[in-house]
Amino acid sequence: MNGGSAVVDSRTIEILRRRLKTEPSKDMKVLIIRVLGCIGKEPIIDSTLIVEDLINLLAEKSTKIRVQIIQSLEMIGKTKFQYNARFVAIATQFLNSQYTMEMSADPIKRVCLKLLGSLVPIDRDPQSDEALISMITSYFTDRDARVRTKAVSAIVQFIQRGGIVLPKMYQPIKKVLIDSCIQVRLAGLKLVWLMAQQHPEYVVNHSGSTNRLRLVDDAFTRTCVAVTDTSMAVRTLGASLLGTFQGVQTNYLLLTFGKEILSGANKGSLSLSRGKAPSGSEAKPEDILITDDALMDTGAIGVFIQGLEDEFFEVREATVESIGELSMRSLDFAQKAVDFLVDMFNDEIESVVVNAINCLKKLGNRVRLTEDQLHIVLSTVQDSSSHVRVSLHQLLKTTVMTSITCLHATTSALLANLTRYPKDVDTTFEALKSLGERHSSYTEFIIEDLLRIDSRFLTQEYHPDDVYFIGVLIVILNASTINKSILALLPKYIFRHTHYLKDKYPSYFPDVKISEEGSHHIGSMTSDMDVTDVTEVDVGAFLEQIVDRFGKFPEFLKSRNFSEARRMIISNQRQLERVMELDKRLKDNAQFYHIYAKILQIFVEFQDEDKLSRGNSWDDGKTQRNFLSSRLMILSYRLENLFLGITAALKLELVELRIVADLVMFLDTMALHREETQIDPTLLLQQFRDRLFLARSFCSENSLKYPENLENLDRACHTLTPSEISQNIPTLLKMITTFIPNPIKIKNLLKKSHGQIIYPATNPDKPAEFLLNFPVKIEFQARLYNVDDISMVIVQVELPDGSVQNFPLTPVNCVSRQPLQHHLEEDLLVDLKGITGIQLEFKLKNKFKLKIQVETYVEMNIAKFKV
Repeated sequence: MNGGSAVVDSRTIEILRRRLKTEPSKDMKVLIIRVLGCIGKEPIIDSTLIVEDLINLLAEKSTKIRVQIIQSLEMIGKTKFQYNARFVAIATQFLNSQYTMEMSADPIKRVCLKLLGSLVPIDRDPQSDEALISMITSYFTDRDARVRTKAVSAIVQFIQRGGIVLPKMYQPIKKVLIDSCIQVRLAGLKLVWLMAQQHPEYVVNHSGSTNRLRLVDDAFTRTCVAVTDTSMAVRTLGASLLGTFQGVQTNYLLLTFGKEILSGANKGSLSLSRGKAPSGSEAKPEDILITDDALMDTGAIGVFIQGLEDEFFEVREATVESIGELSMRSLDFAQKAVDFLVDMFNDEIESVVVNAINCLKKLGNRVRLTEDQLHIVLSTVQDSSSHVRVSLHQLLKTTVMTSITCLHATTSALLANLTRYPKDVDTTFEALKSLGERHSSYTEFIIEDLLRIDSRFLTQEYHPDDVYFIGVLIVILNASTINKSILALLPKYIFRHTHYLKDKYPSYFPDVKISEEGSHHIGSMTSDMDVTDVTEVDVGAFLEQIVDRFGKFPEFLKSRNFSEARRMIISNQRQLERVMELDKRLKDNAQFYHIYAKILQIFVEFQDEDKLSRGNSWDDGKTQRNFLSSRLMILSYRLENLFLGITAALKLELVELRIVADLVMFLDTMALHREETQIDPTLLLQQFRDRLFLARSFCSENSLKYPENLENLDRACHTLTPSEISQNIPTLLKMITTFIPNPIKIKNLLKKSHGQIIYPATNPDKPAEFLLNFPVKIEFQARLYNVDDISMVIVQVELPDGSVQNFPLTPVNCVSRQPLQHHLEEDLLVDLKGITGIQLEFKLKNKFKLKIQVETYVEMNIAKFKV
């Protein structure tokens, strides 16, 4: 009953009600009450009689029965709001009665408090609930810690449901933070935080003194105290909540990085520094001078320092996350926090280091790293954890270097690390590209050091496949797109390698073009990006003209002008390929239409009866039909699943195209039935009807009109019997040869799902050697783009004998870098038993699970790896 709803008739309810009144066993009564509560919560059940029976049964003296009754009433009240006022009154009556003074009443108090938190109406005036809230807070001092926990949790739940607690109730609420029970303190932290969100500007007395603070500031300082709690769970929750406070004054935030050192002759003057007293009578610029007694009495002093030094990594991790969140809201706090976040790069726990790196990455241009801080950051580049290194590369992409020395040190560290961790080439190149683009003015002064140019000697020419040389060119050439003076400083041989490297690494090298004098006059390079920007509008208009020409395709089919239809399709395909070259923004849309043109070619072949079946003889041309129908299925699934941004109406068009392919396969199979008696024609017909039913269900789910072509086909299949289909093949054939696809026009930009295999890379010169007949573990890395569901992607290894092995992705091994972009690191255990070939072929495949129990695999990218 708890797992789901069930239909129960009135007779069953009546039997349970009668049994409840006559049952002598208390345990059996408890079970019946629980069942009635589960039944009564169902919307279609009239719960009036059930509620009356349960309330009347509260006269029982058994605590166990009373507890179950109140729990069942709460269950019913969550779905039947008309009873809530009565249920709340019953719970309040129990809590106010003398019965609750007994030790045996503690279970009833707990369930009554829980009921109040769940069912007290939230749309009433807060003044009317003051007595009720006061009654609940009176249980904050109950002798039973479980009752105290339920009382605090009841108010927490009330506020979370949208209720409002008067700010004057903050005084008794904040006392629960010093309760002896850990669970009470945990619930109290949540309650204090909720009060700070509801009444941030309300002024309260701080620590019982005459000092007046805003409620949000007082709640923040009290949460800071929780970070020094004896319980690890309380410290972790306190550290997590600190980052969620909104509107805390900056001076309180800065106190969290201070240590108490009294200075000056005046009492009440406090200087906060990082452990060193300021010399003389004046505070240093980096110190915080506090003269407010309220601030000196706060528990916020140095709390983040203590959190970062906590022995449990959970506390340190929560502290780092809170520092990152607060840094986004206060620039002064962010500047103070940088030094501490950088220090956490030396933590022994990987997750703490990654969190510290991500916090700095969020700050972006808000802060600058000093040379000492950058030295600590760069030492992490050699970390043994790939997640730490990848996160650091992402950080360096957004870091603004403060000097030429910083840029040179960062670039050199990344280049040196390529030889130590060659698998990081992808993220390292991304970082180098960003460094060049963001620091073009500094790059000009480090070219000689990076290329090791010495005017006293002839310039040494690097091999174009040298990974160090490639990394240097990524920095320099990306910087040259902004700072044109860089080109004049480059040796001549660099221009001979530019096109080769651009073709090999298109994502990291800018689009460049060498002029006729490129080999004689250094630096005569212009960017194709400028041309794209100028012609962007023209390319869009050009694509619309191509799509408009596709609109003439139905006319060619109706007039049976197949030769003109073929010429139009071929011409459009060539022009779509040109669009892909000119405009990257429209490339995916052009690829969609390019695949769509192949589908139109298939329909030209279907319509051309001379080629398809040579008249009405269905047995002729069977091989070509099988090829065309299977090709149509694959292409339609590619369009539907490889592109993001496909509307439901467009998916229906693709479903309609697949129904045509299904019909061709169905007729071929039915024709085969005349020769092979093992085939069941009734089953085949039912399977095809099921496909039509799925198409109709898709229309209903998406509020779309069922296509007329499918309506006619559906009507024909339901009127024909299996024995009549063989005689009516010409009639069904006419549905295929007269079917005309509707023109498709996409108004939004599409994104194509694709992947890039990083490792293993193609290595024909030095292939890795494996022992055959034994499984081999292969480290596999890839980058996935525009993928919204990782579970639909597999890694496919093709063996030399033609067999394949599929490996589903493990979500924990897929790290999301950006929305719809994932980095995959997976260990593949490939079985080489019986294999005598020389190479393995790796493929990233997009797996489409269809409702008709068919799985189609569409290739995304290929890389070869010899063994």
